[in-house]
Amino acid sequence: MTGVQTCALPICILIDAEEHTRNKYYVENLKSLIRMLERDDYEVRAGLVSEDMWKDSVELEGLSGPVTAWKVSREGDSLQVHDFVPDLIINNNDFSEGIPDFIKNISQPLDPPPELGWELRRKSHHFEILEGLMIELADILDIDPWLLHPLTVPVHEVHFGKMEGLDRIAHTIDDVIKKLKEAHKQHNVEEEPFVFVKSNYGTYGMAVTTAASGKQFLENMKKERKKMRKGKGGVEVREVIVQEGVPTADFNNDCPVEPVIYIIGGDPAGGFYRINCERTIRENLNTRGMTFSKICFHQLENRKPEFLDSATASDTVMMRVWGTLARVAAIAAAYEAKSLKS
Repeated sequence: MTGVQTCALPICILIDAEEHTRNKYYVENLKSLIRMLERDDYEVRAGLVSEDMWKDSVELEGLSGPVTAWKVSREGDSLQVHDFVPDLIINNNDFSEGIPDFIKNISQPLDPPPELGWELRRKSHHFEILEGLMIELADILDIDPWLLHPLTVPVHEVHFGKMEGLDRIAHTIDDVIKKLKEAHKQHNVEEEPFVFVKSNYGTYGMAVTTAASGKQFLENMKKERKKMRKGKGGVEVREVIVQEGVPTADFNNDCPVEPVIYIIGGDPAGGFYRINCERTIRENLNTRGMTFSKICFHQLENRKPEFLDSATASDTVMMRVWGTLARVAAIAAAYEAKSLKS
């Protein structure tokens, strides 16, 4: 390419970042990715694919300082930022709003493939695959698979703005609650069953509500219909999943916490606890008020996380449980990816 220089190091990597620059936790994660790759002698840039960006670069503010994100341009079938022409593009973008034409049919490899973004993926598909794997795992462990996998039922062709399909969601909720009551009775669970109703695609904990009956859901929609109408990026919610609610079991100073585990190369490699003091054990923690605390698997020897309730099992055992379940979820994601790409 005339006037374009390649990077100095053998492998150059461009991280295609999200545009939500006000999320300091996301920016901090982006900084960590860059730092890890640079530590292994890769030359790395963070880039933004945005038609609205008029500057060559912007400073994204993280918890520990800023990171520079460059405007991505296209020359022929190649993406670049200024004189930096990447050999590999890492998608740190879930493409909730669809795959931009800007990155289609480029010569550089993209990983993960943009086809695995939320334009094509469905949570119901993932949980269907995961259920089969959890049944296999339960058989190996000789335990009831109900203990490992939440009951999940999709509801298609809904429209919260026009109040279309909400009655079918309510009927599905009642069907799921009926099955959960039977399961609770069988397993001597005193907790009253409830469900989450979630958009079947998208992230960020958006378009999520809870209900203990179809009637309660319809009552809630008088106030929460606007919240359920659109997900991340303003994408219209046209299908949902009704999923068994599992009360949060761990706490930090009386605040409910939940683990999120990272898988690298098929192995659990730490993660974080999501903590939300503004929510109850029966609510979505992935929303306003949440904070985070890191999980470091390599620091577990003879140590208990200070925020875990003393009544919980030892952290080493729980990490193994979470790590095993995360591995199975990663296998399910691999099967899902294979089906979407075929």
